[in-house]
Amino acid sequence: FVEQARLGISPDLLGLLKQGMGSYDVSGSSIDAAAYLQLNVGYSHDLSNVVEGLRVGGKIKLLNGIAAMDFSLDKGSQVVLSEDKVTANLNGNGNLSGSVAYDENNEEITVAFSNNSIGLAVDLGGEYRMKLDDVPVIDGLNFSLAVNDLGALNMTTGQKLSANGDFTYIPESDLGADDFNPFEDTFDDIEDLVQYNTSDLDSYKYSLTPSIYAGVEAPFLNEKMSVGLLYYNVRGFSSLMASYNLSPIRWFNLGVNYTFVGPAKEFGTYIEIVPKGGIEFFLGAEVGCLKLTPQ
Repeated sequence: FVEQARLGISPDLLGLLKQGMGSYDVSGSSIDAAAYLQLNVGYSHDLSNVVEGLRVGGKIKLLNGIAAMDFSLDKGSQVVLSEDKVTANLNGNGNLSGSVAYDENNEEITVAFSNNSIGLAVDLGGEYRMKLDDVPVIDGLNFSLAVNDLGALNMTTGQKLSANGDFTYIPESDLGADDFNPFEDTFDDIEDLVQYNTSDLDSYKYSLTPSIYAGVEAPFLNEKMSVGLLYYNVRGFSSLMASYNLSPIRWFNLGVNYTFVGPAKEFGTYIEIVPKGGIEFFLGAEVGCLKLTPQ
């Protein structure tokens, strides 16, 4: 089971969240998400007989779509926060596919299967390990490249969404009060603000978000240690990670990594145990180091 979501936020929308009262242009803000079942079949092949140290591989993914949606706000969309209400002029379009049902407390959401909603995606990758016995410094240097999730879902039923008009929302809490929380008090009831019209769609194509990975790893001390550098682009955001890996014995690996370029600084660590018989135990954790603005 796979879920993916993307959120596009206009600069003014960030200003609204940080500063509160005022008028904001929210044009260009968008959201899209999908949920689907995935069956993978993969294969890799050693091409050392062609280029020594080269291996390539791929994976085919058969997809069964459960639900998908996208929505974006067009030029001219504005939101105004005053002391006692939120007013907005919103113009946007989108698509929605999948059956959604709320429980009796209007809290949990159950999404039903969309029959015959199928899709296909592929992963492609390769690695090249340099073998230069005469140059110990770069002997064993490993380069890797992968592109994942090239494909799309074909949702057989859906609805066209459109929003065009002026809306007013008056929250129960005073927008100017010290204890006003815009996330809890406003955005929990955002459906009162974003009213939209629907029309049926015969089909709806949802494109997956490809991700790109490119890395280099340099082993030393008879491959008991290594350092690496990984570039990755996921959901449109680029990051650069440095890693240190320790393998004192063949079946035990330990590593730490730090993402120093990207939307957020992140620190991670892992332990990997691979006993005989092909069984693997893996434990990892990652912590994001976020910053708070004065607001």
